Amino acid sequence: MSEHHRDAQLELMAIQLESIGKNNHTKGFLGRLYNRWKNDFLKRNLREKALFIRYALHRAAKNLYTKLATGWRSMTHTRRGATGDRVQVAAVCNGGLGDMLIYSAFLHYFHRESGFPIIDVVPHPLRVTDAEFAFYGSPSIRAITPAAVLNPANTPYDMIVKIGDLFSYEFIRADRLQQLNPALLQRVLSAQHQQEKYRAFLDAQPLLDGWFASVASREGLGRLDVLGHLAQISFTQDHSLHLCPAPEAYAGAERLIDLIGTRYITIHNGWDNVEHRHAEQVTKAWPAEHWARFVAEFKQRLPGVQVVQVGANTSRPIPNVDVGLLNKTTLHEAAWILKHSELHVDGDSGLVHIARALHTTSVVLFGPTNHAFFHYPRNLQLVSTGCTNCWWITPDWMRFCPRGLQEPECMKSIEPRRVVDAAERYLRAVPAWEFDGERGRPARSGHLSGKIAILGEDQTPLSEPGRRQTIYDFRTQASEFGSYLNLPAENETYDAVVCSASIIDDGVPLIYALKEALRILKNGGVLVAPQQTAITEALARLNIRAGGDPFVIRKNIPSRLCTRAA
Repeated sequence: MSEHHRDAQLELMAIQLESIGKNNHTKGFLGRLYNRWKNDFLKRNLREKALFIRYALHRAAKNLYTKLATGWRSMTHTRRGATGDRVQVAAVCNGGLGDMLIYSAFLHYFHRESGFPIIDVVPHPLRVTDAEFAFYGSPSIRAITPAAVLNPANTPYDMIVKIGDLFSYEFIRADRLQQLNPALLQRVLSAQHQQEKYRAFLDAQPLLDGWFASVASREGLGRLDVLGHLAQISFTQDHSLHLCPAPEAYAGAERLIDLIGTRYITIHNGWDNVEHRHAEQVTKAWPAEHWARFVAEFKQRLPGVQVVQVGANTSRPIPNVDVGLLNKTTLHEAAWILKHSELHVDGDSGLVHIARALHTTSVVLFGPTNHAFFHYPRNLQLVSTGCTNCWWITPDWMRFCPRGLQEPECMKSIEPRRVVDAAERYLRAVPAWEFDGERGRPARSGHLSGKIAILGEDQTPLSEPGRRQTIYDFRTQASEFGSYLNLPAENETYDAVVCSASIIDDGVPLIYALKEALRILKNGGVLVAPQQTAITEALARLNIRAGGDPFVIRKNIPSRLCTRAA
């Protein structure tokens, strides 16, 4: 660590200690209102003031609606008490789009390990859209509602949990848990006892979250590890995120870019669309001139790979991109575009979490946020060479550099050439898969071995001793979270993948289902598919020819890594 970097970290520590003292009196509504008025209005120019007023009025109207709706439900709702034979849980979820994606995976595991309770997700009213996207298709959730009754005196829920950067069991009805799931009650009581060790952090949320993340990361714990640890469930940083974008959104994505025939990367320079929608710049954003230099140099080095910019309200157009999609996609369409991207380049944003859930590797630029706490193992992390990790040092860290710098040193220190180098190394090292069509009937003659994935209805001839098989049938398996278009399995997991005719009957875009089946197939593994015209046409679009009944396609990779430069 350089002397300059050490000095910056000491300065940040001093600023945080000062900030904690100052903000003891701003936890109430009036204190928070004064801070927002001072920092987000008085210090802004006329255009930003107008944007802030519009945002504030919109948010006030949403909050008023929520309070009225909650009050009405409190008056009209009768407590269910001991009715029903399943535990009912309210999960209060705080945070933005990326946070919601983490919570969707976390609650999926929580649901399975807690005896399949009924779970309602309770986001902030302005985060309902994010929650609806993140939990779309989740079999673990009953409803998403911003107007739940959470007062313990009249709540219909047997358990209320709070999920943010930390996790806590806020309320339990012990008699109901004892009656319905004694093992769950014991785990919850144990977790509540453990929570007391972190009470200062829990009560101060989010003001001490950065401090907590620094301590946790030094102990080798990431963001997902902490949630699993505090809830006492088996959820770690190595777990996949789950996402099930709407299949019908493929049509909109295909109108914007050829998802199969085009080699492209995606880039994103935006930030949170709710809390900081009216901001002109935030500390997490890479400077605009850096983005322009990145695009220019990337296209010079890899002219055969297109650059596609995705984003919404807070993104700004980047010069010379090949395809500009700002405000031209829904979240579901943007997700499918990310799915087929060869690489995603971004700051620490919600789209990085979407890419992770869709098994797309990202180059992530870390400045004010803690890379050791937030990174995913499969991504490429580029960290500031100067000052770093001022996340929640001050309440307005996202808008203003805590050290008072006009242009945050952290993100500016990440040079465009360094990002291009990382992207180029990754793209040149990605092997060019090859596929060979074979003739035969392996499903009947017993040629398949190892780990087998079955897509669609069960193939009974494969059910033989010694074979490890997983059935992905999204029509019948309520415990699965995913679809044939985004399977809940990591890359190169299976020795064989068997597609049944039922995936054709389900009406999913077949070419993308077959591409997804090939993604989870190991090198040397085989894909088995029924001989049908629709499958023949889909394979042809993927430049694969197959013969036999059923079709058998073997996945091969050259012994050396293939240079994929254009």
